[in-house]
Amino acid sequence: MELHRMMVRVPVAFAAVMLAAGVVQAQVPVNVVYTACYVVSSGTVYRIAEPGLPLNCLHPTHVRFSWNSSGTGATGATGATGAAGPVGATGTAGLDGAIGPIGATGVAGLDGAVGPIGPAGAAGLNGATGVAGLDGATGPVGATGAVGPIGATGAIGPIGATGAIGPIGATGVAGLDGATGPVGATGAAGLDGAIGPIGATGVAGLDGAIGPIGPAGAAGLNGAVGPIGATGAAGLDGAIGPIGPAGVAGPTGNTGLTGNTGATGPSGILAVRSGTVTVAGAPLTFSVTFSTPMADANYSVSLITNGITGTAVVTFGCMWHIDSQTVAGFIFSCRDATAGGTAYALVDASVIAYIAMPHQ
Repeated sequence: MELHRMMVRVPVAFAAVMLAAGVVQAQVPVNVVYTACYVVSSGTVYRIAEPGLPLNCLHPTHVRFSWNSSGTGATGATGATGAAGPVGATGTAGLDGAIGPIGATGVAGLDGAVGPIGPAGAAGLNGATGVAGLDGATGPVGATGAVGPIGATGAIGPIGATGAIGPIGATGVAGLDGATGPVGATGAAGLDGAIGPIGATGVAGLDGAIGPIGPAGAAGLNGAVGPIGATGAAGLDGAIGPIGPAGVAGPTGNTGLTGNTGATGPSGILAVRSGTVTVAGAPLTFSVTFSTPMADANYSVSLITNGITGTAVVTFGCMWHIDSQTVAGFIFSCRDATAGGTAYALVDASVIAYIAMPHQ
């Protein structure tokens, strides 16, 4: 039988044990002797000498005692007073039993040899539980035993026969197209191909519309002085100047012979026209009217820009052209030197100087 089923916590006062005995007394015959063992270190009591229980105490240090159901008997020797044990939980109050007389406290003698078990005397008062002794030192760890030898490796079993190849599974559904990969690096430029033959000259297209006037180009350098032209025909005699003051009358000479009369020369001044005009807006042509008409339309005109303003809105320059002329005046423009003679818009607010001279 397990030990914990035999043990009962004993209160400090032995009277409580006697009360428990009184409870039993009401249920069992008179003069029944009960035998138990007391564990001093824990204050525990357990029954012995009954059917199914040990005949003797389980350890030599356990104190054997007994009592009868009537609660009377010889007073046992008073045990040594042990240290007070912990107070147990209060049990249900039993019937009051008869309290036996307390024996006189004798002088504690030396522990004698354990004698034969005498008749069970009345249980004396429980002594106080003694102080628990110190734990003994832990013994040294035993040496580790030697490792046993490794058993022999068992033989490798024979290789099993290769199983038959299973049927080919059905073709799975085609997966989604993967993401487009990154664009590869640009390859090196190839060599230039051979120049093809020159194609036939196409038909000249129609002149395109005149584009917007570009900014005036910088004034070009003055061209080289051309060769001196041939001497022109002698001009008409000029008008006779005013008569000078009369000189001192000289002596009258001899009257000479009368000469032949010469031809009468023309009279009048040379008909030259000159001046400046200021361009307004950005016209392709500009008209000049003389203050007085010329004698006829046989005259030459020279044009030049006054100041540092531009002449016409053209990138590579242009040449002055007299588009038409009459006795009353002329119309001029600035055109390129190509066969088409494209006219360019004149610069707004530019000042153009002119001189018109009749042919001799």
